Amino acid sequence: MDTENIIKPAILKLFKEEKSEDEAYKEISKSHSIYDDSEKAVSKWFEEFNEAYGKYIMDLISNNPDLSVEKVARLVKCSASNIIDRIDKLSNSSENLIYVKKDKFKFTDEY
Repeated sequence: MDTENIIKPAILKLFKEEKSEDEAYKEISKSHSIYDDSEKAVSKWFEEFNEAYGKYIMDLISNNPDLSVEKVARLVKCSASNIIDRIDKLSNSSENLIYVKKDKFKFTDEY
């Protein structure tokens, strides 16, 4: 089994904790210092996780444009700011993303 597959579960755990690639590499280096090419492995897996995770979020939003950012964040178990960052990145790319911008507050006369 090669290095990339040996440390993949640890990298995935750090990715799910919303660690940056740099932070993940530092953590992996502490626990898996015997692997010389761990920086390459972290970079490779972060790229793959980001791509798959981004596609999952994009599909979720496109199929459910009425969901709020907070609801999407709860469904994918990450922070709302992470979802907003991904929407911004996707909006600036060539990908088509269908979503409804909602006002944060709803003003009514009801108490």
